[in-house]
Amino acid sequence: LNAGDDFVGILSNGTSGEANIWDFVNSNRYPKGDFEKSKLIAKDLAEKLVGSLNDLKWDYEPLISAEYEELNLKVRKPSVQEFKEAVQIVLESDYEIIKIVDNDALRRIYAREQVLLYEGEENEVLPIQGIKIGNVVIGALAGEFFAETGLWLKENSPVKNYFTIGLANGCVGYVPPAHEIESGGYETWRCRTSKLERDSESIVREKLLSVINKISDH
Repeated sequence: LNAGDDFVGILSNGTSGEANIWDFVNSNRYPKGDFEKSKLIAKDLAEKLVGSLNDLKWDYEPLISAEYEELNLKVRKPSVQEFKEAVQIVLESDYEIIKIVDNDALRRIYAREQVLLYEGEENEVLPIQGIKIGNVVIGALAGEFFAETGLWLKENSPVKNYFTIGLANGCVGYVPPAHEIESGGYETWRCRTSKLERDSESIVREKLLSVINKISDH
């Protein structure tokens, strides 16, 4: 960018919990070297950003407002029978010698996750924040949310200039839409990094939308 010393670059993680650059149909579509995919994505994003600079409208005295709320969400727990079966697998496992993550290793790892979930907290607190800077509204969610969550929020936001930042103010893990749990992608497997009840995503997005509506009226 040839930017000066006063330039401040900001990066944020969006709603990309299920997004990746793996092409299972055409494995040769993207470069395979170390960090080559990262460079490809960075170049594409930087070019689009630089290309939009001429259309920017500067606001030197923007009004700023913010709202913060918390949701108390239930944790998706294993049943008593699932817990007992998981305990037996854990007792038969030596986690110090697992070197290769194959199907057997995954079975043992996720068995331990069920035990930890069963013995853990019943609820998880998820911070939700909305920030308005001039005519831009930012939603902040403390987890890895799927792209459709962000797209739904953009579509329903009363403010056109809206985007969501994920992994903000904390991280409760993946928060997939309920139908994605039925699909069974790895981001939905019940463990400490995907532990909220199945309807949590819809509860969270509705709450964030109410926060967005509130600050949009300021």
